[in-house]
Amino acid sequence: AITELTDAVVTSLYRLADAACDPALRSNSDGCVLIALGGYGRRELNPASDVDLMFLYPRKADAYVDAILHPVLSSLWDVGFVVGHSCRSIDDCVRMAEVDPTSRTSMMEARYLVGEQEIYQAFCVKLERSVFHKRAGAFAQRKLEESRELHHRYVPSIYLQEPNIKEGPGGLRDLHTAIWIARVTQRAGTLHELVQGELLSQEETERWDRALDFMLRLRNELHYLCRGKNDVLSLSLQEQVA
Repeated sequence: AITELTDAVVTSLYRLADAACDPALRSNSDGCVLIALGGYGRRELNPASDVDLMFLYPRKADAYVDAILHPVLSSLWDVGFVVGHSCRSIDDCVRMAEVDPTSRTSMMEARYLVGEQEIYQAFCVKLERSVFHKRAGAFAQRKLEESRELHHRYVPSIYLQEPNIKEGPGGLRDLHTAIWIARVTQRAGTLHELVQGELLSQEETERWDRALDFMLRLRNELHYLCRGKNDVLSLSLQEQVA
């Protein structure tokens, strides 16, 4: 529901900016599309989560892209959204995804919002062919190393009185990492595809769904209570959250 509300705000702002744009700028442009990335792309937006947006164009940015980008971002900031944004060509995305594992995983979860659908489709095809399944073993190894580093930072135990529910052991990030690795090594990026490929049983899938639902509900409560981003279930908050 939080994602859907944010989608309505973001797409309305984009359309208003497009309608107010000089027609000459639009006619001389290759066009633009607005894409949701990361957790926003997954539709797992918690109350204080960053709204990760990418303004994507085919070859080079032009005056039309600028005319859309600035009013959309300034309006979102003015009403209090925490926005992570980028403005890239399709080739820029390929280069970023090839060298930066974080950008790669973020783009795996790209979701169309508004704008030229043809540009979005070209982006998906190019990254699927050129990036996502290349050097899959090295990517999986890097993600496992990142997971171990996070666990070490937050104490490598699930038996903590004050766990970090996003990045601690058994937290949300572990579920995301499993999906990312399956996506590049098994070409299975959803739970349904994992079941179809016999990588998860139906019972395991149901357990996954319950765990994810619980942790997202828990994170929502923490964000609402703290009036901002907080992923640590501290002792002072546990009674209120419960």
